[in-house]
Amino acid sequence: MMPSSHRFFTRARARRGLIALAVLAVCWLLVSVAVAYRLTHRKRPPFAEPAPRVAWGALEENRLATDDGQQIGAWFAEGGDGPSVLFLHGNKGSRAHCLQRAGILATEAGCGVLLISLRAHGDSTGDRNDIGYSARRDVVAAVDFLRLRRPGKPVIVFGVSLGSAAATFAAGELGHRVQGYVLESPYQDLKTAVWNRTGASLPPPLDRVAYLGLRLAALAILPELEAISPLRAIDQIPADVAVLILAGGADRLARPEEARALYDRVRSHARLEIFPGANHDDLPSVAPERYRRLILRFCNDVDETSRRLDGPGSPQETSDASESEVAPEENLWSRTECGLIPPKVPVRRVQQSGGEARDRFAALLHDVGAVPKLLPGQFHRGLAVARRVLDDALHDIVRDADDLRAVFVEPGAVERGLNLGGRAFVPAAETQDRKELPGLIDVGEA
Repeated sequence: MMPSSHRFFTRARARRGLIALAVLAVCWLLVSVAVAYRLTHRKRPPFAEPAPRVAWGALEENRLATDDGQQIGAWFAEGGDGPSVLFLHGNKGSRAHCLQRAGILATEAGCGVLLISLRAHGDSTGDRNDIGYSARRDVVAAVDFLRLRRPGKPVIVFGVSLGSAAATFAAGELGHRVQGYVLESPYQDLKTAVWNRTGASLPPPLDRVAYLGLRLAALAILPELEAISPLRAIDQIPADVAVLILAGGADRLARPEEARALYDRVRSHARLEIFPGANHDDLPSVAPERYRRLILRFCNDVDETSRRLDGPGSPQETSDASESEVAPEENLWSRTECGLIPPKVPVRRVQQSGGEARDRFAALLHDVGAVPKLLPGQFHRGLAVARRVLDDALHDIVRDADDLRAVFVEPGAVERGLNLGGRAFVPAAETQDRKELPGLIDVGEA
């Protein structure tokens, strides 16, 4: 039988152990809250950002006002005849970090550029940094500024890391005010981003302990944690707005599989480019020529598509013509070296008896075994749905192809069948009765 004194010391030791564990748990939670607070608030007080002298243009200093009262610092260069490009920097950065990228597009594509410091960064106001979620308001204010200063020019939003998240969060409100998005090193959602960073900074099992503490702290510090998800927000980019996603193959903070997950949500109007060996913020330095070529092509393709739609004979300039007709020679989709650049097809009411335009498109879809219902007044939305249906069908047909590129509809080519990497596939339906259909479905070479 254990002596009473020994039992007393055993209980005392157990009590001290429990107290020590409780103290450790409280300290763990306090440290987690402190770290979470620091990560979601301004790193340093606002500092001056005078416009630097650059060889490619004169930078004009501006202050933009957001709809929630923040003041956003900005540099603007008018540029030439190219698109307007808004640059959004990464976490803990400022607009100066985007000067190299802006220089490429301003010099070689004649772009007008606007570089802003997002809230809680640089000389902008704001203390809270929720990793791009509230900064969507900064993006909207900047896009409105560009449309006012350069009316009629297509707008491209170019975001890096946190900036790419802010771009996707703003997409729902921006709609067709933006004609293209470049998302460089995007993260999938904030929970994944936090897990990646704890894993990159701490060894196991400390990474799991730190992650759990930050998740608990987020309940008080960042209640909108679930909403901070570019993977969900990217669905709001319209189906006729082009997207270019760039990712580093060795990036441990925003892994390439996260970029692929984002791409899978918008694959009908997007292109994914992964840079082997590149980390989170060094894509332009790891493969400078490839990087330059990709962003220039994307910018030029968006500009070309916009000009084609806004030029003479475009739907905007032929409003006096019958709204029920679809021009027989109109290319609905453009194929370029940078992938699919879908046009901004205006909504046109299909009111002709029998819905001739709808019937034509439905007949084409029938050849690949799917006929969506396109209601009057929804032709634009129907094209996007049809595009996804065609894409899925072609994935089945060319399952063994190494690289499925852009799919586009070209007029007057059903008779030529489907040209798939040198092999011909003729639709089962007889093509003789459908010579009026816009028909060829082409798969471009990688």
